[in-house]
Amino acid sequence: MSWLSFVFKDVFHLVHFSVISGRLLNLMGWRSRKMSHMSYFRLLAQCNLWMNEKLHNVCESLPTHIIKKGLHSYFNSIFGTFNYLLLVDIILMFRFTQQSFHVTGLSKQPHSDFPSFREDRELTDHAITHFIEHLSTRDLGQILLYPSLVKPQPRLSMLWDALTYFLSHQTHHRAQITTPLSPLEVDVGVTNLFHLPDLMSRGSDIKH
Repeated sequence: MSWLSFVFKDVFHLVHFSVISGRLLNLMGWRSRKMSHMSYFRLLAQCNLWMNEKLHNVCESLPTHIIKKGLHSYFNSIFGTFNYLLLVDIILMFRFTQQSFHVTGLSKQPHSDFPSFREDRELTDHAITHFIEHLSTRDLGQILLYPSLVKPQPRLSMLWDALTYFLSHQTHHRAQITTPLSPLEVDVGVTNLFHLPDLMSRGSDIKH
């Protein structure tokens, strides 16, 4: 039997499984849980809030010289990465709400100490969650016009695209924080999306 036969055999089994699974889910009433576009963004906003709280809890107990220690990383230190991500999130939130926010560059450090940073970060995260919770699917087609910090001309972006970038950007840079924590034997805990409390409360038992 050729490799192509195996492929088609696997595809047949996959399609057969999908059809049966779809019928079972329909009988169980799970079709009503089909994720809308807004549900996806709300889920990631909740994940942002959840993961940041976990990171803050472990980093708050670390000595200042550890989180500010110079690393071979783009933002120099754990605290530098925290500050960068907060600054970008604030800039993007001002763009989403069509308000002006003056900043000369992304190298600015909004905070010099962890307690004031955490307070600002938590306020920002709740503002993000509140903003996304009150969006409708229709809002996703809104066109944003804003000045670019990278290029000297205005930029146009659909809110859908901007939100997708916004929420994936957070995940990307959180990994730059958890990576240097590993050699320090700092346990951030479970970071798997399926362990998000909101998902766990729905009875989801799917694991990676």
